[in-house]
Amino acid sequence: MYFFADRHRLSAKKYTVPYPSIYNRDMSENELQPWYCQLSNEDGLAALCVSGADRVNFLNGQLTNDVSLLTPESTMLAGWCSNKGRLQTICQLIDWADAIWLVMPASVIESVRKKLSMYVLRADVQIELAEVTMIGLGDGGDEDANPDDKEVHSDENGVIAKVPGDPSRSIYMIPGLVDVVNEDIGEADSGYFWLRGIEAGVPRIMAETQEEFVAQQVNLDLLNGISFQKGCYIGQEIIARTQNLGTIKRRMYLFKAAADAPAVPGTRIIDADGKPAGQIVDAVSDGEAVSLLAVMSTGKLGGELKLEQDDNFTVSRSDLPYAIPESD
Repeated sequence: MYFFADRHRLSAKKYTVPYPSIYNRDMSENELQPWYCQLSNEDGLAALCVSGADRVNFLNGQLTNDVSLLTPESTMLAGWCSNKGRLQTICQLIDWADAIWLVMPASVIESVRKKLSMYVLRADVQIELAEVTMIGLGDGGDEDANPDDKEVHSDENGVIAKVPGDPSRSIYMIPGLVDVVNEDIGEADSGYFWLRGIEAGVPRIMAETQEEFVAQQVNLDLLNGISFQKGCYIGQEIIARTQNLGTIKRRMYLFKAAADAPAVPGTRIIDADGKPAGQIVDAVSDGEAVSLLAVMSTGKLGGELKLEQDDNFTVSRSDLPYAIPESD
C-alpha cells in the first residue's frame, strides 16, 4: 500500500518534488510520474456528510444532477443553485459509509452547510461538516490503492474517488485529521492539483464567485453535471430555460496570462474598448504563466482581451480538452 495514515505522527520522511517543475511540459503521457499533494488547507477541499434515510430524495431536490444514479462505485459532479439559478457551489458526490459526501472548496463549505440545512425541515436527513483529511493524487498516484482503476475505491484508511472530467486526478478522503505519508511517489504543491483541474476545464466555485454563474455558463452540462430528465430542484426553471433557448451566450473557456498577472476568481475581463467581456472562475500560476478559466460572452472571443484590474495584462485563449457546441 502506497499510503498510510498515522494520527500520532509528528514528522515524516517525504520525497518532495519542487513545484511547479514536477514535469517538463514537453513530456508525453507515458512519461508522467505519479504524485500526491495535501488538500486540507484554506485553498483546499472540505466535505459535507449527508446521512439519513431520506438523503437521496433530499439531495435530488437540491442538486442539478440525478443523485438516484449515484452508487458506491461511481461519482459525479453536481451544482447547488440559488432560487435564481446561480451556482452556490459545485461539488463532487461520493456514496460511502452509509452517507453521501459532498466534496467542495473549503472557502464555501460553511455557507453551503448553513443554507442547505434550512431545507431539511422534517426529512430524515443529517448534514454535518465532516472532519476529514483530503489528499490529491495524480497520474497513477492511486494505482496501488486502486488497482482496478475504479471511479471509487475504499481501503482501510478512507475512500478514493476519481475527479469527474479528469480521471488522471483523484481525491483521497480519510476520516479524521491525520498526517498522510507516501514514501514512493513525489509530493506536489496543492497548486499543481488545481492547475491540472483548470487545464482539464473543471470549474470550482469559490467564495468570490458564489451566485455569479448559471450552471451551463461554467460548462457543467458538458461535464455531465446536470440532469435534464429528473424532477424539480432549486434553480431548475432557470437552468431549463437557459438550455431550451438553444443559444447559450456565455460559456467558460481556458486562457493564459503573464505569470504576474493579477488574475484571481471574480476578476473581470474587458475588451479593447474597456467594455465587460467576462469574469474569471479560477486561476493558478505555475511560475511561468497564469492558467485561468473564465466565463466569457461568446461574441467577445475574437478580439483583444484584458484584465479589468490592470489592463496592461492581456489574456490569450487556449484549447479545452472538450468541445463547446458550435451552436453556442
